[in-house]
Amino acid sequence: KRATLIRGVLDALGLPDVPVGVGSPGVTEYTLQSAEYARPSSRVFESGMDLMVKALRKSEDSSVQLVCLASLTDVAKLLHEHEDLFAIKVKEVVTIGSLKPLNHSKFVVPDGVSGDE
Repeated sequence: KRATLIRGVLDALGLPDVPVGVGSPGVTEYTLQSAEYARPSSRVFESGMDLMVKALRKSEDSSVQLVCLASLTDVAKLLHEHEDLFAIKVKEVVTIGSLKPLNHSKFVVPDGVSGDE
């Protein structure tokens, strides 16, 4: 449902060529309300992971700015399963909260507030 909602938003903004992928359900339970602008489309990929990998492969090295607005589950899976591709293509990752303060580790850790595990 989330993918059809964002598809409708992008279409309303005049961005019909921007592809949308279906992400994992995450671990936070919520009720998603439908909207009249939600719509299925051939531009909604069944797998958001496949879409991210495809986009990274097409991108120039060190050119991708990854913005994470919700759960970090899919990004963590992408990094785990495609570490070399991620390291070569991603310039920076921007998150909206949901991380524990950094210590001397090189890894970030979700704080669990947004349902990240």
